[in-house]
Amino acid sequence: MPYSKSPQVLNAFRQSFHSMTSPHSSSVLLGSTERLPFLGHFKLRIECANCEADLAGRIGTKASPEEAWELACFVREALLGAQGDDALSLTRSCWEKLLVLPRPKLGSAQGKDLSLMVVAHDSNSTTLSAVGLDGIWQVDDTEAHSIAGLNNPETSHPGIPQLPPKVLNLAPTKDVFLGACLKETPQEASREGLLKRTGVAQ
Repeated sequence: MPYSKSPQVLNAFRQSFHSMTSPHSSSVLLGSTERLPFLGHFKLRIECANCEADLAGRIGTKASPEEAWELACFVREALLGAQGDDALSLTRSCWEKLLVLPRPKLGSAQGKDLSLMVVAHDSNSTTLSAVGLDGIWQVDDTEAHSIAGLNNPETSHPGIPQLPPKVLNLAPTKDVFLGACLKETPQEASREGLLKRTGVAQ
């Protein structure tokens, strides 16, 4: 996929950069230990009348930086069309937007290298759904609590699934959820160690 400087791609860059540097997002993927730790990463927030969702993803890890960015923009733009009346329906809409994407347009891996975590909120609940992750931690002001690992077939499924993954329903919370992409399990899973891998000063 050739590198593009179209208005759509540049606008996606501005929106994604703003969301990635936002002071608070409830969905964050850890950076890798490679030379380009955030290659192919993207973030977005979807706001509806009664709910909102924070999404963090990564795709194109074997591509060039330009190609990875184009792939990330393509997926991100598709997800921006999701809508819902509550956290659960918004989460389902995100996956529905993703599942219909043409696989040949998702790079040489055809979407099998996608990692994505969707954290949605409404007044009654927080929902979490993910694929392509080695682990997920819920981080509060003092600790990081592991809530999913490699033994979870839903969240560790490599890339885009055939059907929407299951959704974890939680009590409403403003905690941050951190995800480690497949083959990127952190050696230090303490709160401090995990936050260091986010690339954002805490």
